[in-house]
Amino acid sequence: MDVSIGPGALSDADVLTAVHHRAALAGFADIFPPDAPAPDVAADRSRWARSLDPRLHPGLHVYVARTATAGPVGVVLAGPDDHERGVGHLARLYVDPDHWGMGIGTMLYDTAMEDLGARFGAATLWVLEANERARSWYERLGWRITPRRTPTYAPADIHDVQYRIDLVPSPRTAQPAAAAAPLRSDRDPAEGA
Repeated sequence: MDVSIGPGALSDADVLTAVHHRAALAGFADIFPPDAPAPDVAADRSRWARSLDPRLHPGLHVYVARTATAGPVGVVLAGPDDHERGVGHLARLYVDPDHWGMGIGTMLYDTAMEDLGARFGAATLWVLEANERARSWYERLGWRITPRRTPTYAPADIHDVQYRIDLVPSPRTAQPAAAAAPLRSDRDPAEGA
């Protein structure tokens, strides 16, 4: 399958809301109880529209995975952390369930991490505490859990936990290191520098 990753546009708000809802309902079915309220489509569509408007969120980049036949099938956000100055934030990594297992999530993740690595020295993300699949994936990628935890759905004691990663600057943005004096093995250590 031919997949391209590119910036999202305000016109993507409806389809990204649908992708988000399909992925969340399939992925979190065993986490949320059956009597939990359904996600509010209108509120989520409004959140997507705000995220896609660069005037409202400077520095927030929305990356969308598209196929020629299905259109948008995945999304991820990369931008500044709202609570930690100078730290990046990865959010809303969703892939339509019909396209799971095809590497699209990894492509979106890699794109977002390249972006974050070019702009920040560290990044955070939040994930459902009971989402063991996602948590183990992030941990394999080097993310480490922090002590921060926040309620997501209090009636069922469902929480999000925060993860953090130190980012290695990309070669494009790394500052050249000061040149070190070359080591000379033929020099007697007693001679000094």
